[in-house]
Amino acid sequence: AEAFDQLDYARCVGVNFIDTAEMYPVPMTAPDWMPGSTEEIVGNYLSKIGSVQRDDLVVATKITGYMTNSFVAAVRTAPPAGKPFPDCRLDAESIHTACTASLRRLQTDRLI
Repeated sequence: AEAFDQLDYARCVGVNFIDTAEMYPVPMTAPDWMPGSTEEIVGNYLSKIGSVQRDDLVVATKITGYMTNSFVAAVRTAPPAGKPFPDCRLDAESIHTACTASLRRLQTDRLI
C-alpha cells in the first residue's frame, strides 16, 4: 500500500516516468531479496490504475548484465529454473527472455 501511495503522489505532482529493473530492490545480499519484486509492485499498480491512466506513463526497466549461475536468470521463467541456475547474458535470447519476464511482472504489453 505504501508504494501505491508514493506512486499516486508522484503522479499527482506531475511525475510520469517510472524506472525499475529486474534487480531491484537492492542489495542482493538482503535475506528477503527477490529479483523482480519491484517490477511486480509496479505491475500491480499499473493494473490498479487501468490502461487509460497507464497510457499517461513512461515505464522503463533494465536487465541484469553478465552473471554466472544467476538467480536473476532463474526467475525469468515461470516456474523458476532450478539449480544450477542459468547465466545472465546479454545475447539476443537472454535479452528477449528478460524483457518477456519484465513485461509479465509489470503486467503491461510495452515498455516506454
